[in-house]
Amino acid sequence: MQVVLPDMLPLLRLIVLLFLINSCTSSPEKKEKENAGVVFPEQYLLPADSVASFDSSALTAFLSTERTAEKYSAEIRDFYNRRNYTFAWFYGDTLSGAVYTFYDQLRWFWETGTDSLAYNAELDSLLMNTGNAPGSFPDLQQKLRTEFILTSHFFEYARYQYEGRIAKDLRKLDWYIPRGRKNYQMLLDSLVAGVPDLAASEPLNRQYHLLKKQLAIYKEISLKDTLALRFANYDLREGDSLPFLKVLRFKLALRGDLSSADTVSSRYDASLQKGIRNYQQRTGMTVDGKVTSSLISHLNIPVNEHIRTILLNMERLRWVPDDRIGEYIFVNIPEFRLHVNRDSVLLFSMNVVVGKEATQTVVFSGLLSTIVFCPYWNIPQSIIVNEMLPILKRNPGYLVAKNMEVLKNGKVVSPYSINWRAYTRSVPLQIRQRPGPNNSLGNIKFVFPNEYAIYLHDTPARHLFDNTGRSYSHGCIRIAEPVKLAEFLLKDDPQWNTESIEKAMYAGKEQKVNLERKVPVFIGYFTAWVDRNGRLNLRKDIYGHDQRLAKELF
Repeated sequence: MQVVLPDMLPLLRLIVLLFLINSCTSSPEKKEKENAGVVFPEQYLLPADSVASFDSSALTAFLSTERTAEKYSAEIRDFYNRRNYTFAWFYGDTLSGAVYTFYDQLRWFWETGTDSLAYNAELDSLLMNTGNAPGSFPDLQQKLRTEFILTSHFFEYARYQYEGRIAKDLRKLDWYIPRGRKNYQMLLDSLVAGVPDLAASEPLNRQYHLLKKQLAIYKEISLKDTLALRFANYDLREGDSLPFLKVLRFKLALRGDLSSADTVSSRYDASLQKGIRNYQQRTGMTVDGKVTSSLISHLNIPVNEHIRTILLNMERLRWVPDDRIGEYIFVNIPEFRLHVNRDSVLLFSMNVVVGKEATQTVVFSGLLSTIVFCPYWNIPQSIIVNEMLPILKRNPGYLVAKNMEVLKNGKVVSPYSINWRAYTRSVPLQIRQRPGPNNSLGNIKFVFPNEYAIYLHDTPARHLFDNTGRSYSHGCIRIAEPVKLAEFLLKDDPQWNTESIEKAMYAGKEQKVNLERKVPVFIGYFTAWVDRNGRLNLRKDIYGHDQRLAKELF
């Protein structure tokens, strides 16, 4: 918000009044309230020469009759108590510029949704009927009511804007990271003080603001990208020229993957290959610069679908904590990547393998507390019953071949001594795989205790990290560079270095190390985000979480 010189105020007021009329007529109709609201007794009002403040009893009377405001009574009282019960939204008897900053936020909120959340017909009516001429609110009753409705409506809006439009238990959407409790006092203080850029005060993750910018960009793209690509499976070689390549260049340039200066040519050359690689990298494809059917199919996805994906992930970002302070590990399931951060600065990343669709990796958070070298793999009952039992009924020697052992009442017994055919739905035995080069957990695992029995671990199946899509596991997360992660976690312990870590990994004997400093781990699910180069990344909805969230959100 810019500083407005005095001779520009009449023009500003006219623009604001026209905007308010437009926002009122374009907003969804609401049923008029049967009760127009509380009337403040005269003893609550202060003399006209001191209208900058009011008696706290007026606020009490308002909160006692307004159901919506009552939900936020503690926050509203705290706000006005800190202000010594002075008006926040007025200069004298005239609305301040903060009202219109707030309404601009509300308009954006309505335009990016499909419902009327945080819409208040009475507030629209109050503002439209009075405009913003000097002295528009000479009646203290009306002024107080407008003041309190603006404040209570701010908290109603903040609830949806910063905590999410989805009010239901997020566990029903397979999201087990608890919502963080948010404080809106600093944001409201900044708003009514006329701070021009509120982003620093908003209780939102930085990624939210980055996606919000991309949302505006992709709305512009949707107006311009009207051509579909038609592609035959040509074996293109550098220098080949085909008409559809010009359309391909246009689409890549619109999305920022190719310079607009490179849109004239219809040749398959180095500049086009670079643009294709840019697009492939940020959409999770094999990065080879080739024109393939998968590339064309992705570019033909309607832009409005990408806009919807951005909105879905903005909703998820309302659920997560603000940017974190300190070190933490973040795994993004659809990206198949693990990121280690300190104070929101990326330290390093690595590829991971996540759960198959049938055995999905759970979205949750925990504290990494233990490293286990040369781990046993204690096989879950689900795998024993569903995958191993049919084999064991035919051949108990399968366990010997896989370097596994059976424990009965804590003691190792021969697999040949067990009548495996006696079991169907459960097996009252423990089966574990001994440490060794073929152990499914590899040579090291990282434990953050949780009810889902999910952890990070090494793997002997190293070839899987070369694939673009990496959902192969039973739910746990296999990591490509376990030594690097162990070095990071043990960096403050002088007895551990690369040599000692690798020695422990291949010692052939299980060893547990409890970390002095527990590190937060977040297992998230984001199909759209902005990388550190400012590029929008998009990924497949591998578990259908986007689809389920869309049914709730839209």
